[in-house]
Amino acid sequence: MHLDGKVIIVTGAGTLGGSGHGIGGQIAVTLVAEGARVFAVDLSPERLAETMTAVSATPGGMIRSHVCDVTDSQSVERMASSCEEQFGKIDGLVNVVGMT
Repeated sequence: MHLDGKVIIVTGAGTLGGSGHGIGGQIAVTLVAEGARVFAVDLSPERLAETMTAVSATPGGMIRSHVCDVTDSQSVERMASSCEEQFGKIDGLVNVVGMT
Protein backbone atom coordinates (compact mmCIF):
# COMPACT_ATOMS: atom_id res chain seq x y z
CA MET A 1 0.00 0.00 0.00
CA HIS A 2 1.93 3.04 -1.23
CA LEU A 3 0.21 6.31 -0.51
CA ASP A 4 2.92 8.74 -1.59
CA GLY A 5 1.46 12.21 -1.75
CA LYS A 6 -2.11 11.22 -0.91
CA VAL A 7 -3.83 13.50 1.60
CA ILE A 8 -5.86 11.57 4.17
CA ILE A 9 -7.92 13.03 7.00
CA VAL A 10 -8.00 10.79 10.08
CA THR A 11 -10.61 11.71 12.67
CA GLY A 12 -10.22 10.35 16.18
CA ALA A 13 -6.45 10.46 15.68
CA GLY A 14 -5.54 11.20 19.29
CA THR A 15 -4.03 8.70 21.66
CA LEU A 16 -5.87 6.98 24.47
CA GLY A 17 -4.54 9.51 26.96
CA GLY A 18 -1.28 8.01 28.11
CA SER A 19 -2.32 4.41 27.61
CA GLY A 20 -1.01 4.11 24.06
CA HIS A 21 -2.39 4.63 20.59
CA GLY A 22 -6.06 4.39 19.88
CA ILE A 23 -7.12 2.98 16.53
CA GLY A 24 -7.11 6.44 14.91
CA GLY A 25 -3.65 7.28 16.24
CA GLN A 26 -2.24 4.00 14.99
CA ILE A 27 -3.86 4.50 11.59
CA ALA A 28 -2.28 7.97 11.38
CA VAL A 29 1.18 6.54 12.21
CA THR A 30 0.74 3.76 9.63
CA LEU A 31 -0.44 6.12 6.88
CA VAL A 32 2.53 8.43 7.47
CA ALA A 33 4.88 5.44 7.26
CA GLU A 34 3.28 4.60 3.88
CA GLY A 35 4.04 8.08 2.56
CA ALA A 36 0.66 9.75 3.02
CA ARG A 37 0.20 13.34 4.08
CA VAL A 38 -2.09 12.99 7.11
CA PHE A 39 -4.41 15.58 8.56
CA ALA A 40 -4.87 14.21 12.09
CA VAL A 41 -8.08 15.39 13.77
CA ASP A 42 -9.27 14.98 17.33
CA LEU A 43 -11.30 16.84 19.94
CA SER A 44 -8.40 16.71 22.44
CA PRO A 45 -5.31 18.81 21.66
CA GLU A 46 -3.35 16.92 24.33
CA ARG A 47 -4.08 13.53 22.78
CA LEU A 48 -3.28 14.88 19.32
CA ALA A 49 0.07 16.12 20.64
CA GLU A 50 0.87 12.58 21.84
CA THR A 51 0.11 11.21 18.37
CA MET A 52 2.23 13.93 16.74
CA THR A 53 5.15 12.97 19.02
CA ALA A 54 4.78 9.31 18.02
CA VAL A 55 4.65 10.20 14.33
CA SER A 56 7.76 12.38 14.56
CA ALA A 57 9.78 9.18 14.98
CA THR A 58 8.15 7.61 11.90
CA PRO A 59 9.89 8.08 8.55
CA GLY A 60 7.62 8.60 5.58
CA GLY A 61 5.04 11.21 4.80
CA MET A 62 3.96 14.31 6.64
CA ILE A 63 1.36 15.04 9.31
CA ARG A 64 -0.49 18.11 10.53
CA SER A 65 -2.96 18.23 13.41
CA HIS A 66 -6.28 19.98 13.84
CA VAL A 67 -8.67 20.15 16.78
CA CYS A 68 -12.26 19.57 15.68
CA ASP A 69 -15.61 18.53 17.12
CA VAL A 70 -16.94 16.27 14.37
CA THR A 71 -20.45 16.49 15.85
CA ASP A 72 -20.54 20.19 14.88
CA SER A 73 -21.00 20.83 11.14
CA GLN A 74 -19.34 24.26 11.24
CA SER A 75 -16.31 22.77 12.98
CA VAL A 76 -16.15 20.07 10.27
CA GLU A 77 -16.35 22.71 7.52
CA ARG A 78 -13.45 24.60 9.13
CA MET A 79 -11.49 21.35 9.41
CA ALA A 80 -11.95 20.49 5.71
CA SER A 81 -11.04 24.05 4.67
CA SER A 82 -7.93 23.98 6.85
CA CYS A 83 -6.82 20.67 5.33
CA GLU A 84 -7.28 22.01 1.81
CA GLU A 85 -5.40 25.21 2.72
CA GLN A 86 -2.46 23.25 4.14
CA PHE A 87 -2.28 20.40 1.60
CA GLY A 88 -4.19 21.69 -1.44
CA LYS A 89 -6.52 18.71 -1.66
CA ILE A 90 -8.22 15.86 0.19
CA ASP A 91 -7.92 12.31 -1.20
CA GLY A 92 -9.55 10.30 1.55
CA LEU A 93 -11.10 10.13 5.00
CA VAL A 94 -10.71 7.60 7.79
CA ASN A 95 -13.42 8.32 10.36
CA VAL A 96 -12.44 6.70 13.64
CA VAL A 97 -14.32 8.92 16.07
CA GLY A 98 -15.77 6.91 18.91
CA MET A 99 -18.09 8.10 21.60
CA THR A 100 -19.39 6.50 24.77
